[in-house]
Amino acid sequence: MAFLRKNFAKATLAAGINDLVTQMTVSAGHNLPTAAGQMRLVIWNNTTYPDPADDPNLEIVTASYSGTPNKYNIIRAQEDTSAVSHSSGSRVALHYTAGMSEDDLTFVEDHASSHEIGGSDLIDHDQLTNTHNLNTDIDHDQLTNVHQNVNEDGSPEFAGAKIGSATDIIKSTAGVLSAVGSPTKNYAILWNGIAPVWAAQGTSFTFTIATFTYTGYSNILEMGIANSQWKAIGELSFTATYNNGPPGATPYIDKTGPGWSANLEMTGVGYEGPTTNAEAVNYPSAVNGNRQFVLYAASGAENDTETKTVYFRNKKYFGFHSTTGQLNSDETKALSNNSFVAATANDLDTSSILLTPTGSQRIHFVYPSRLDPSSLKFYLGGFETDFVDNGTFTFTNASGYEESYRDYVSPQAYDAAVALVVEATP
Repeated sequence: MAFLRKNFAKATLAAGINDLVTQMTVSAGHNLPTAAGQMRLVIWNNTTYPDPADDPNLEIVTASYSGTPNKYNIIRAQEDTSAVSHSSGSRVALHYTAGMSEDDLTFVEDHASSHEIGGSDLIDHDQLTNTHNLNTDIDHDQLTNVHQNVNEDGSPEFAGAKIGSATDIIKSTAGVLSAVGSPTKNYAILWNGIAPVWAAQGTSFTFTIATFTYTGYSNILEMGIANSQWKAIGELSFTATYNNGPPGATPYIDKTGPGWSANLEMTGVGYEGPTTNAEAVNYPSAVNGNRQFVLYAASGAENDTETKTVYFRNKKYFGFHSTTGQLNSDETKALSNNSFVAATANDLDTSSILLTPTGSQRIHFVYPSRLDPSSLKFYLGGFETDFVDNGTFTFTNASGYEESYRDYVSPQAYDAAVALVVEATP
């Protein structure tokens, strides 16, 4: 990238920041750049340390103007510095850093394939940082000479980062110089939307959504009270990453699936979040309903979507209990085994599971009566056993949802472990 430049640009923090925040507010009257793009800023305690190099808590950040007056989005701990807390009034200034110098070198590399200079003259740092203004151009040998004149041991190095050999292609990632990788015959250095990579000539890099999720995501959850609140404002934290990005426009989560009044735009550096929900999300109106979160993202003419769907269901319960008669809700939830069921009797099928009693107890098998099959067979220890139908009752699950459940119980008690198999015919 090309970092924004401006002579003598500085500001002070209007409010202190801790080591985690990704946005800072500076005092009005500053002269930091507000154009689109990124810049490297240095934050330090200029009251105690007039020279930033003396401040042990100096931090370099990558910043971009947020669009809101005096607010800047920041990527912390750049160029081998650490994210630390800074108090109100700390100096914020645009200094020429090693990372910006590396950015200049990258500019040279990106243009070197179409330019040449004859001779073996060496190029010093000033020439590299002012390459944009040269009337002559730089070839690979001269870039190699730059590396070879830094280290006393003769190994290639620039700004403290060693490069493997004179034939390596150099890139700068997060302020560190490194090689793109070993050259491959007939391959070329291509830009994939994020970084330079070796690839076969003619390779086309397509923008896609790489990942999309929210904290604690699970595709099946227990149904709650119909249309009541499932997640309050701020309880869902969405993150995303992109292949061959970043997006060219602001990605957003469509409002339809969660039942919101407006789309939720992704925030954060590179639109990767974390972004929390600005509206609450309710349970669906009926069991087996769902809530969908669909992320839309685009880069130029390329676009992609990624969906996270949550289904809300109830469970079947089975296990030993000392009660012979019909169980209540709490007793049902206390049974040793349970699993989610959907909308067909086939969900009642249960493979061989070893159940262990506490003393002499009977086996109960309890499920939503809406799934009543035409035939329900029970096998204990490999032998078909006629369970007793204890009838239906109103079951309240742990999330408050009420539904009619049916309770089957084994005809006799057991005092030793036995394997249960259930076969349902719709």
